[in-house]
Amino acid sequence: MPDSPRPAERITYLTGLTSGANTDHRCTPLTEQLPTDLLNALRDPALTPLGGVL
Repeated sequence: MPDSPRPAERITYLTGLTSGANTDHRCTPLTEQLPTDLLNALRDPALTPLGGVL
């Protein structure tokens, strides 16, 4: 089943996050796409999956 479109509020919130931001998502409904969206928003673009600076 395809994911439903994300509300504008979620997109606005996710684009405002930066690497290392403190987040608290207790009681947030967990959709299939949400973990990926959160990781992408918080990932430091200077780090690479393999051999990046930690």
